[in-house]
Amino acid sequence: MAATTCQTCGATLPLEAMTKPNCPYCNSVLKHHAQAVEHQVLINKMMQQQMGPGAPQVGYGFGAPMQGMNQFVQQQQAFAQQHTSRVFKYVIIITVVTMVIPLFIVGIVFAMTMFF
Repeated sequence: MAATTCQTCGATLPLEAMTKPNCPYCNSVLKHHAQAVEHQVLINKMMQQQMGPGAPQVGYGFGAPMQGMNQFVQQQQAFAQQHTSRVFKYVIIITVVTMVIPLFIVGIVFAMTMFF
């Protein structure tokens, strides 16, 4: 079983203590947890900049799930559904137009050849 020491009090910490944010002896924040929180803050800032408001937030606990992920997924699904229906409408319009115009031209040519 691996063990390490607390950088504040020098106590030897068993693996179980390493999963907790504070040293069980001096109650100081363990270095790897402090670094994880710094990284989570940075990730949240980056996600806010890239995705805007409503971006999911990374939690601050050991193995904590992302906060707001369900709401974010629902927003993305609504966005995708809205744009899919818009694209479908455009495809229908373009298909109809590309079929009607040639038929119209063929009809005019046919009428001109039959009546002139």
